[in-house]
Amino acid sequence: MKGFALFVGKRAKTWYFQRDIGGRTQRVLIGRWPVISAAAARLTAQELALETLRGAGKAIQFGVPKLEDALAAYLARPKLRSEEHRANVSAYAHNHLGDWLGLPIDEISRAMVSSKHAELAATPSLANHAFRSFRAIWNHARRTFDLPESPTPAIEWYEERPDGRIIEDLAEWGRAVDGIANPIHKAYYRLLLFTGLRKSEALTLRWEQVHDDRIHLPETKNGRPFDLPITELHQEILKPLRGMRRV
Repeated sequence: MKGFALFVGKRAKTWYFQRDIGGRTQRVLIGRWPVISAAAARLTAQELALETLRGAGKAIQFGVPKLEDALAAYLARPKLRSEEHRANVSAYAHNHLGDWLGLPIDEISRAMVSSKHAELAATPSLANHAFRSFRAIWNHARRTFDLPESPTPAIEWYEERPDGRIIEDLAEWGRAVDGIANPIHKAYYRLLLFTGLRKSEALTLRWEQVHDDRIHLPETKNGRPFDLPITELHQEILKPLRGMRRV
């Protein structure tokens, strides 16, 4: 029947109903053999084709997105927590799930997720964050497409512990920082200690955010702005950098 095709994947035969719209192929998953027989798949495809001809095709789910398309849709959300979160999700997907980007999202199985998570075990926090990002992408796609639960329940999440390093001798730490020749690096470490800013917040701080009475962060990790009261000590740390600009 025109519009019905059988695709044979690497793992199992997969039945899809397919049609062309505006020169682009769209398809919807019917099921996998042997769970769905050829006769049952053909009958289902015929019913879908009839519904499409009758005008009911708008209610049919065509073209389950590839992971790269689901990622793009997630990153386009106007209410993501922050630009840092947006950048992190994109990096996790491209750097660690790159070989999946071209796959229809519903082709990514629990076994694949569990195996990939185990491959990243050398860095437990990276493995966990990569698949928390994947889960967020999947759940966002579920708002539009008829997808099952994310396959991430197959994961045994790794325990994440801080590396335990602390400043045991603050005076010694201060002498080491004072010995740094680069004034920007020296101010950076002192600013971290005396403000509690996150590393990324200190690294991206701009002069227009530094006021006489406060440091203004237009967007923190949770997506909200924050004003940090500025003291004479903070002004002293920043004073050697006054007049410096990125060139």
